[in-house]
Amino acid sequence: MRKLDIISNLAIGGIIGSYILIIADFTAAFSQRGYSFVRDSISNLTLASMGWIQTIGFLAIGLFIELFVAGILITIPKRSGFSLGVSLLSFFGFGMLLMGAFRSDPSHVPYTTEGIIHLIASAMVFWLFPIDSM
Repeated sequence: MRKLDIISNLAIGGIIGSYILIIADFTAAFSQRGYSFVRDSISNLTLASMGWIQTIGFLAIGLFIELFVAGILITIPKRSGFSLGVSLLSFFGFGMLLMGAFRSDPSHVPYTTEGIIHLIASAMVFWLFPIDSM
């Protein structure tokens, strides 16, 4: 088996980030009594006692997506639509980083600056997710 090079590691990082977020979601959700995957948003988990795990999950996936995008830019030849696709994926990763860096507001009224940034980043990620998964 040959040694993995830097580009292979960037690709693997893109895969690992998703697993880190899933593990963080489940860990924080199962530690929070009364949390419902249907009723509550995953951003609410950051307000719980184990919320730091959720924050790490958001930051990790955002960072790993950005590393994955760097690997794509290095290895894949540019073609029609390439720049748009890479930009959307990069924007998605940046949104995940913002969601991790800024917590949601527990009451939503009045909104804090931190809550507004989280809300905008959440909307950005929510609307980009279907496009990025194509």
